[in-house]
Amino acid sequence: MTAIEVDVLKRFYAKVAEPTRYGCRLWTDAPNGKGYGTFNWLGGSISAHRFSCILKYGPPPAPGMHAAHGCRNRLCVEHVSWKTPQQNEADKLRDGTKTRGIASPNAKLTESDVHHIRAALQRGVTQQTLADQYGVAQVSISNIKKRITWKHLPDLTTSTNA
Repeated sequence: MTAIEVDVLKRFYAKVAEPTRYGCRLWTDAPNGKGYGTFNWLGGSISAHRFSCILKYGPPPAPGMHAAHGCRNRLCVEHVSWKTPQQNEADKLRDGTKTRGIASPNAKLTESDVHHIRAALQRGVTQQTLADQYGVAQVSISNIKKRITWKHLPDLTTSTNA
């Protein structure tokens, strides 16, 4: 990777605020739909915190590495470091910033719906019937059954054979 040109650095830092009392330097340009800053570089768009991580530490040490926030603020470009996807996901769970279940902006089902779907599947109701009933695709019901989605949601009851 070549050195980052001075005009690119000036353009980047023109969109970064002075440190907050917590030391965060926040991206001041409009965030994307997920709440992250984005920066145009090398003919494309890169997340502002990833660009900052490159400035601080160089390119990712391995393919697939995430530029992770250490401060829980998606607009912060100061408290960043390279982490594996697994480390980043674990941090999100620990910090309560992982959007899952009803916190996901794309969620069409509630936790109650998922409990009812699981119970109906155990009673033998078909996935397609449930998909039609809840207005979702059959694959969504399949993913609930396989615990690909909503895996964080425990079953309401567990059956035991005595």
